[in-house]
Amino acid sequence: MLRVLVLVFLLASRSDAALPSPPAHGLAAQRTGRGLAVIDGVLDEGRACNRVGERVCERKSKSRRLSKRADGGARVSSIGALKGGAARSPRLLFLVTYVGYIAIYFARKPLSVVKPVLEEELGLRRESLGLVDTALMAAYSAGQLLLPKLGAVLTPRQLVAGGFLVSGLGTALVALCATPLGMSAASALAGFAAAPVNPLLVLAISDAFPAPQRASIVGLWQTSAQVGGIAANNGASLVLARGLGWRGVFACSGLIVGLFAPVMLAALKPAAPSSPATTGGATEAKSKAAGPGSLEVLRLPGVLSAALSYALVKCARYTLMNWLPLFFRSQVGLRAAQAGSVASLFDLGGVLGGVSAGMVTDTLLGGRMCATSALMAALCSLCFGAWALIASAASKAASKAAAGATAGGAPVGVALNVAACALTGLFIAGPDGILGGAASKNICEYNGVGVSGDGWGPAVAGMVNGLASVSVILMSALTSKLVGLLGWPGLLLLLGGMLAAAAALAVPAVNLERAHFAAKKKSE
Repeated sequence: MLRVLVLVFLLASRSDAALPSPPAHGLAAQRTGRGLAVIDGVLDEGRACNRVGERVCERKSKSRRLSKRADGGARVSSIGALKGGAARSPRLLFLVTYVGYIAIYFARKPLSVVKPVLEEELGLRRESLGLVDTALMAAYSAGQLLLPKLGAVLTPRQLVAGGFLVSGLGTALVALCATPLGMSAASALAGFAAAPVNPLLVLAISDAFPAPQRASIVGLWQTSAQVGGIAANNGASLVLARGLGWRGVFACSGLIVGLFAPVMLAALKPAAPSSPATTGGATEAKSKAAGPGSLEVLRLPGVLSAALSYALVKCARYTLMNWLPLFFRSQVGLRAAQAGSVASLFDLGGVLGGVSAGMVTDTLLGGRMCATSALMAALCSLCFGAWALIASAASKAASKAAAGATAGGAPVGVALNVAACALTGLFIAGPDGILGGAASKNICEYNGVGVSGDGWGPAVAGMVNGLASVSVILMSALTSKLVGLLGWPGLLLLLGGMLAAAAALAVPAVNLERAHFAAKKKSE
């Protein structure tokens, strides 16, 4: 895990170091108006201006920067400085938020690891466990759809830090429950509190780096989801292996999430209070924080296409994230603790997939994120089809020789299932990271909105992520029934069909992207 974190930080450092050093007057102006409309405590005064007043902001920013350099002041990041001088680097912003988002996965993964234990110890049915998943995702979806409204009342520091604190509390409360209803209520609390974290942090990272490097940087940052899945899976498996039981898993996971609340609160604190002019601009931005209405957002070209495509991608990914340990326990024949660790290979493949998607987008496709997403979704559908065949063959072999094992002592079919799992994780991470991350900001730019603190950026991000979470709610309620009806091979085949549909639904967004780049090339 430490090696993965070091590698991610070095890659982010290289990307940041490769950026040319702009003149003193250009840095603030280049990034003016890209910020988070809801982050009035994190935005600095230059980014509260709109494009109409860009030249005025440029002259003011130049004067301020020259003055600061004369006094020996350090360069200030346009995303809003983190607490402390060293924290003003985009690289440190990247690292702090990356590790923080790894921690939030300790609120999402414990249930998937302990499901076999809950079935055995409490006698809970799969339908009941599916209800707990549904409650968490329903609350998570509601939190993301309400993000623009929440941002009008609370600052991003409060939303992010409070999200960690309350989500950790909800996760820990599951340890005190013994019924599906109680677990559902506690999980819903954790899910609702964690909802704003990803959209706000992704937008912050998107603003911290220029557009030519955005896909690579955001793709790299989004691997925090996969690394978080690996860490949470293995952490829960370790707690089970130590004999602390499923209650210990939820208690330890909740503690880890909650401990990051003060870290994020400090990280997102501005270095200095705003001037009166800044306060006025921030107040104006905050007055627009509620942003456009839901129907207005859905009518924006590319939004519905991205939302529907992401809904199917996220649905497939979360189904595996929540049920893979049980698949390896019941279908492949691994022990509960071992199944949780093996399932983390899906996330390990996702780390490579997220980095690869960003590099392909920036180096081969010229920043065309939506095209990359559609391509990887199509390839992922093929991986699901192959996995379904492997699972079916392994199931037939296991039924003929239930006690059979490979030469290495592993159950029949485990090697092929693990390989298919990792490869599927690699290809699904691309569209998941792109559509759930920087694609929302790019769609706003393609349509010429979200550039003046008008709330479009958070509204589009919340809509795309929120609608995607709705699909996960429905799938969470149906997964156990689908497994009983279709079997695990049938479920995998169904997920493959969903990824093929996701690639097709992304076509309108791809066309919008193509038109934008064609117009940009023509104007040059």
